[in-house]
Amino acid sequence: NLTCLEIEPAIRDAAQIFSYMVRGEGLGDRRLALVFEDGRHWLATTRDNFDVVVSEPSNLYVAGTVNLYTAEYYRLIRARLVPGGVFCQWMHYYGADIADARTVARTVAAVFPSVAAWIHLGGDFFLLASERPLTVDLDRIRACLALEPIRTDLAKIGYTTPAAVAAHYLMNPAELSGFAGPGRPCTDDRPGLEYTAARIIDTSARTDANRQILYGWHPLSPIPLARERAADRIALGAAAEAAQEMRRAEAEYGAFTRLAPGNAEGWWRLARLHHWLQEDDAARALIRTGLAHAPGDARLLALRREIALTGSASTR
Repeated sequence: NLTCLEIEPAIRDAAQIFSYMVRGEGLGDRRLALVFEDGRHWLATTRDNFDVVVSEPSNLYVAGTVNLYTAEYYRLIRARLVPGGVFCQWMHYYGADIADARTVARTVAAVFPSVAAWIHLGGDFFLLASERPLTVDLDRIRACLALEPIRTDLAKIGYTTPAAVAAHYLMNPAELSGFAGPGRPCTDDRPGLEYTAARIIDTSARTDANRQILYGWHPLSPIPLARERAADRIALGAAAEAAQEMRRAEAEYGAFTRLAPGNAEGWWRLARLHHWLQEDDAARALIRTGLAHAPGDARLLALRREIALTGSASTR
């Protein structure tokens, strides 16, 4: 069952305009309880507990929204989750200062011991938080993608494989902590985001700069998987490449070489990636290591010849 909190009743009527975009019964689904109430007040008064809580309020620059981005609010959510439950906080990185994104991350991490970041190219990022370590279960994603209308809806935006979904994983808890950095969280008595967010002018240049910072955060660790399989690492690396997340691809291909050092594909993909990044010294070293594990591999030898012909050297 799903409980949806909405403070403005007119949204129910407006939602009908976009019903063509989503298959299934939508607001008419009998499993859905639509409650018109202030979400924070409702959470403070309900006795229900939940497996998942998703908070997607208005943008931070909307007056009053900050009450749904404070540590007190997150502690309220944590108290309403079942053991092992998951909380998801949405935030925009369009029309936002990257310092505000760091504050949101810092505030969620001040309440939940395990927080991972996910990102979407269009301008949104998501913090998944829990009391327990969070891993990515590719088998479970695969099972969900086999269900209708999930399969058809996600296919519309290019999510047809578990790796395509997981490619949007951005930072594990340690990496997120480094991104958030030191400083005060946002609290009810010191709601700094109320004042900083409203001063930001929304421009495409700002969004692009924020995207570069978020996608470019590294070094990265391989995505924590519920089950470790070498083939999944190759799929994750390829999906990251397709999404232009080259450092994520590097982490995944690196994990493959550790799991299957005798398989030349991992060494070739890593070396090819560094060659594309104009890091040919690193590419040559990877080719040598790969050939030591898989002597005579045709792809590694061909890449070595290609690098020799271009005569390039590391520039980054």
